[in-house]
Amino acid sequence: MAIDVIYSSPYKRTMDTISPLAQALKQEIHTISDLRERSIGCWVEDFDDFCKRQWDDFNYKLDHGESLNEVQARSMSALKFLLDKHKNQVLIISTHGTALSAIINYYEPSFLLDGFESIRHKMPLIMRFDFEDDRLISRKEITL
Repeated sequence: MAIDVIYSSPYKRTMDTISPLAQALKQEIHTISDLRERSIGCWVEDFDDFCKRQWDDFNYKLDHGESLNEVQARSMSALKFLLDKHKNQVLIISTHGTALSAIINYYEPSFLLDGFESIRHKMPLIMRFDFEDDRLISRKEITL
């Protein structure tokens, strides 16, 4: 399957993750800011508790941080833009665990804290999503 285009969050760790593949395919990486990781706002001592609070209440956020609703809205906006722009093409999108989880939750509302926890420590993680227009048809974790 040929890869038509590669997109990434502009953050260093996603760029570092996808760069070897882009180089091997001799493709440019296009960055989209809305694929970035969530902004927490400040240092969090108990990250597990913070995550639980956010997944229990999608509007919960710290000062100067983002709620999961906000992460989901911007991530889905970026995804829908890309799906519309690249109809019938194969895309690679390099993003972050929370952004990815918020996207999955959009299509599968039962994907909550347990789902996030199931992928959180697998990064980098490869998932395949198949769409018809902007409707998710299937999602599958790819193991190498």
